[in-house]
Amino acid sequence: MPDGPVVNQLGFGLAQWIILLLGSGAVDFCDGIEIVLVNLVAVSTAKEFNLGDNIKPLLTTVTFAALCVGIYGSGRFGDTFGRRIPTLLSLLGTAILGLICAVMPTYLSMMAARSILGVFMGFGMTPSAALITEVTPAKFRIVMRAASKGLSNFGGICICLAALFDDPNLTTLNWRKLMIVGAIFPAIFFVASYIFLPESPAFLASIGKESEARECVHKIGQLNGQVIDANLDLKQLVSQQTEAAMHWTTIFTHPFMFTTAAMTYLAFIVNVAQSGDSYAAPQILMEMEGGSPAAVKMLMKTTVTTLFAVACGLVSMRWSREFLMMLSFALLSASLCLFAVFASIGLNAVASISSYCISCCAMSCTVFVYQQAVEIYPTAITTTGGAFIMGGGRIGAVVASLVVENFKGLTGYYDAFYYFVAGLCALGAVLAQLLPRLEPDEKHAQVSSYGSIDSRKPCFVTA
Repeated sequence: MPDGPVVNQLGFGLAQWIILLLGSGAVDFCDGIEIVLVNLVAVSTAKEFNLGDNIKPLLTTVTFAALCVGIYGSGRFGDTFGRRIPTLLSLLGTAILGLICAVMPTYLSMMAARSILGVFMGFGMTPSAALITEVTPAKFRIVMRAASKGLSNFGGICICLAALFDDPNLTTLNWRKLMIVGAIFPAIFFVASYIFLPESPAFLASIGKESEARECVHKIGQLNGQVIDANLDLKQLVSQQTEAAMHWTTIFTHPFMFTTAAMTYLAFIVNVAQSGDSYAAPQILMEMEGGSPAAVKMLMKTTVTTLFAVACGLVSMRWSREFLMMLSFALLSASLCLFAVFASIGLNAVASISSYCISCCAMSCTVFVYQQAVEIYPTAITTTGGAFIMGGGRIGAVVASLVVENFKGLTGYYDAFYYFVAGLCALGAVLAQLLPRLEPDEKHAQVSSYGSIDSRKPCFVTA
């Protein structure tokens, strides 16, 4: 991942925020809408189509499974055709399929449409994340990732507000109307991104399009008020290893093998925790006596998590990533246990606070894991490696709702699921401590060849 003089000369300012808003932020915003939406409508669709408990979570499961397919498919595509094209295809496909889902007459046909929608949702995640990372100085990358995840939560807030006005208790939602509302946003983002979103200059330089890369660098610099050296060596944008030698299997070889496996596990467990809680929480909130309507509680939780994402980005500029990742997984484990305990004994207020902590800690874990996923690999395999980690993580989201229902079926309660995932997160906190140090060290940004990595430093191969 490039992190040298060229990226630093770009500065940090308006250009990065525009690229974030029209790229990774747009994809995550729409992802937030669709993920929250599919959980909000679980009860309403089950009632309309007379579904049993084992069938009810299938809509969520199918969406996440297809999302995994989209993420994996975007890997080599993004490294071959660039970061911009898959981002645009993701937004366009999400808009079109969102509208199609709203008019499906049967549960089976809606699941088929949701599966294609999920593919498009996942197709833009890794390339858009790589794009904003490749134009942002290392110091501000976690800030950008946190902002992107904050936009994901803001998308959830928007659809929660729509659900709140329709049915605060989430039991008789007009889910077709909500799906139409959810499809409007990616359509708007697609038009804006098609006009204004640039390609990654690092990708352009890696495939020999130096004139286009230079033009892109100068435009980004101008937006940030920076004067770019006309004789700037664009080769510094690209990792210096032989690009032709890069193959997708490189992510499973030294020095990336351990980091790939560890990061995939961390991504997996945080998705199990986050998606499982997102699926179970609305139903638990409806079962708990008293308090605000379920939609209000979900809206409040999503709002708090969004603010926490902002705080996470700011804190990351002062504390090490490895410590913050370890702390996030440890706190997530504790929060899951506390929620299960207090919800089971009827302490609603304390359980509600624990539920907020689950969302905030899962957000923090996701920010660090997903940002690391697109930083640890050379330019030629950035989206391939990132897609493997993110896709592997989303497998956790695929199985989460089914695991929730099966744990409830075996025990009669949701508690067992929360305790199980808490154990996985505790293991993740230990594993996070075994990872190489997570900050790219700008003092050591010059690496002459592939594999020339100090064992005391993270597995970054930079120019």
